[in-house]
Amino acid sequence: MGLVIDNIDMRETFKGLLEEKYFIDKSNIINDFNKLINRNSEKYVCITKPRRFGKTSIAAMLVMYYSKSIDSKEIFDKLKVSKGKSSDIKEKENEIKQYKEYQGKYHTIYLDLSKNVFSFETLDAFISSINMELKTDIEELYPNSKVLNAYKDNIVII
Repeated sequence: MGLVIDNIDMRETFKGLLEEKYFIDKSNIINDFNKLINRNSEKYVCITKPRRFGKTSIAAMLVMYYSKSIDSKEIFDKLKVSKGKSSDIKEKENEIKQYKEYQGKYHTIYLDLSKNVFSFETLDAFISSINMELKTDIEELYPNSKVLNAYKDNIVII
């Protein structure tokens, strides 16, 4: 597991960022994401910024924090997110509660659509490779999955 679901590369990317000489702790953004989890109207978040503004770094941090298959408590307990960011005491307590509640609670899916895209001759071949990576991860997580049985050799991304 870890090709697409609970992506291993993102875990290593974030660990590498932590070891940088000039690491800037932006983990408080997790508090903002935690507040969105149980809202029906704001299920989807789009992070748009120009090139080189840290989108991959934020994605790596989110994958590492939320992923069930990644033990990240020791790392995040040292970062700002674990202490809450609000100046309001009740809100800060709620942020800390959510920090503990949501950490490592979900399987995450990370797709890097630019990775190796030029090594494929057709879009179908590229999508097929993503399907195979996703299928491999699902087989490891859920060996008796009805989804896998229903699709047999193909998981379709639309």
